Amino acid sequence: MSKITNDKNKNVKFPWFCNAVFMTVCFVARAFFRGKSIQSEAFKQAKKQGPMLVLCNHASAFDFVFFSPPFVGKKIAFVVAENLLYSTPILAKLIKAAKEITKKQYVVDLGCVRKIKKYMDSGISVALCPEGQSSNSGKSGLIPKANGKLMKFLGYPVAVCNTSGAGLTRPKWGYTGRLGKIVTKCDLLYTAEQVKTLSADELHQGLVKALEFNDHIYQIENNIIFKGRKYAEGLERVLYRCPKCGEEFKQVTFGNTLKCTNCDNEVYYSNDGRLIPVGDDSVCPERIDIWYDEERELVKEEVKKDDFYLEHPAALFVEKPEICNYRFITSGTISMDKERLLFVSNSDVRPKNMVSEFGVSKFDFKLDTDGETEPVEDELKKIEFALKNLESVDPNPGKALELYDSAHSYRIAFTDQEASTKYALAIEELYKLRKGV
Repeated sequence: MSKITNDKNKNVKFPWFCNAVFMTVCFVARAFFRGKSIQSEAFKQAKKQGPMLVLCNHASAFDFVFFSPPFVGKKIAFVVAENLLYSTPILAKLIKAAKEITKKQYVVDLGCVRKIKKYMDSGISVALCPEGQSSNSGKSGLIPKANGKLMKFLGYPVAVCNTSGAGLTRPKWGYTGRLGKIVTKCDLLYTAEQVKTLSADELHQGLVKALEFNDHIYQIENNIIFKGRKYAEGLERVLYRCPKCGEEFKQVTFGNTLKCTNCDNEVYYSNDGRLIPVGDDSVCPERIDIWYDEERELVKEEVKKDDFYLEHPAALFVEKPEICNYRFITSGTISMDKERLLFVSNSDVRPKNMVSEFGVSKFDFKLDTDGETEPVEDELKKIEFALKNLESVDPNPGKALELYDSAHSYRIAFTDQEASTKYALAIEELYKLRKGV
């Protein structure tokens, strides 16, 4: 962080009208989802004294609904993933109108850090989710150590907002919302003096502990029922390995049920958060996070092998800001070994005038063309990402990987097996292996 210089112009004009509209929407949505906030006295006092860096856990795409209302009437901006600018035109316009700060995920983004510093020096608190992505499994994810350095560089008080139950309201893997009980606890983690005196590593360790959560334990221990339709549909995107026969990518879901098409192992996902075997021959872990962690342990052992290698058919998309979406580039193959992630095109041409449409929830896409062809750009026929410094990657569970470099924002969609979750786990475990974590 020491290489970053401050901008001379510190005067950021705060968009009060957009903020008021945003807060109103959040209050209504929070009431609908049965959410509430609990604020400590230290947190309330810190809000009155000036800007804070607000760090939040990230359980779902709806988290902002729950950690925004405590800041009504205060100047606050949010750090959001750059790829949200390429989701829908309406969302892109809202992000720009509200002057939110965009960031490329899991890469060094000095422009984002400069903006955070500029906003806070202008008296505006800044909120971000240090995990960088909403949770696949409903529990805490990897928090990069760079967050300790960020706190140290900024030098402002640090608050935390930890939400329980948000990942059950709109699971990352799910296609539908559901209603239960959401609690957001807001507290002051560090004063400005503590930020000054503690090391970056100590700041990071305290943050990891403060943002720890497990929505499934929260639900079961508090006997909370989450009501919703198609309750298990989409679970195969994260629970991709059968606990009985061990086959991968053979799971299908319907209603509240998850079933293996290879061995017929069947599991019922109850509205109280438990996984229950169906019939005498079926087996499963008790909770989603336990099943997911078992998959992680198996991937951890896989990446230790010298011949570790993954390969799947995929399609490459690149951002197209003018339509607030991604444009299709080419079909090909995505592969991964211990050192790199690689996409290679299988063609030199693609259909001309192609229009791609993405489903916001299901991430289905269709490609329309008039039959003419055009050349694939040479620089996009082969895309390589070195894994040595990549801590994690944001997967649309099963469906796609979101990746960045200095030139583009990429979306690599899996066209055969829904394997992005396994790739993301492998990237995280390889990083831990290198760093001895």
